[in-house]
Amino acid sequence: MKLEIIEQPTRTFWQEVAERSPLATLYHAPLWAESLVSVFSHHEIGTVGFTFADGTCAVFPLLRSRHGLFRRRYRYKSFGFGSYGGPIYTGSWDDAKTEAVFSYFQRRRESLHFDGNPLWQHPLPPYLVQQQTETLVLHLDQPLEELFRRFSASHRRGIATAQKKGVTVRRSAGGDDLEAYTALYADTLKRWGDRTIVEFPATLTRQLLETDPEHVVLWLAEVEGTPVAGIIMMYWNKVAHYWRGASRQGYESTHANTLLQWQVIQDAHARQFLLYDFAPSGPLAGVEEFKRRFGAEKIIFTRGHLKSY
Repeated sequence: MKLEIIEQPTRTFWQEVAERSPLATLYHAPLWAESLVSVFSHHEIGTVGFTFADGTCAVFPLLRSRHGLFRRRYRYKSFGFGSYGGPIYTGSWDDAKTEAVFSYFQRRRESLHFDGNPLWQHPLPPYLVQQQTETLVLHLDQPLEELFRRFSASHRRGIATAQKKGVTVRRSAGGDDLEAYTALYADTLKRWGDRTIVEFPATLTRQLLETDPEHVVLWLAEVEGTPVAGIIMMYWNKVAHYWRGASRQGYESTHANTLLQWQVIQDAHARQFLLYDFAPSGPLAGVEEFKRRFGAEKIIFTRGHLKSY
């Protein structure tokens, strides 16, 4: 297959593919990789671009780190840190193009780990070690009344309770809101303990929120002006992605988390997003059940690993 391989493509090329690709999430955009390497300095950006004879353009967003004797070889990762990864593209796609992209790493005998993408549904080459994982999503291309009807009875009651108890929800205006969320997040991590999948430093959160407030948004739920729950959303193309959430212990009876999610779902629906992605929950069974009670549907997708030789 005739193609051009672009090692270290320009940011403009990468950004354009991410904006036009129906498979892209914010994790596939330059912002995510740039933010990660600014915080985790042992990584560098190793993204590779591809252009095909029929005009299709593809990007494989990647981080890389050196390893091996004299540190001459790379380990590639797309992306880790509890995110999505893998190739994105514009134009048409088929199995031959998938093979062309992944064989680039196979020929170089480089180690490659990539987290899957629930929007990618193409078969992967058989030489990849593959593992299935899942996320929960809401399809927003239906009336709000229908979405609400599919919530569990306990969630519908919880929303009514939160409203009666005066819980309010707002989009962050900056200022002290990040510090308030950081305190909520620390409280949440303490409760999760060893079940925590990834712990994100406040510096990464701040960089994302301040660099691109259009696509990365903090929402807070408050009781009498006190923040008791918060979630950070990532908006990209037609997907509203729930990156992570946190809450203050002792306010469970207010059901602030439930109302917070419902308000953010309504906002995404009004802005004509098509999918609300609750994100994988890992070993946090209680968190997964909380998401499932919104009527969320399971999407199974595949992550993979290519061993170096």
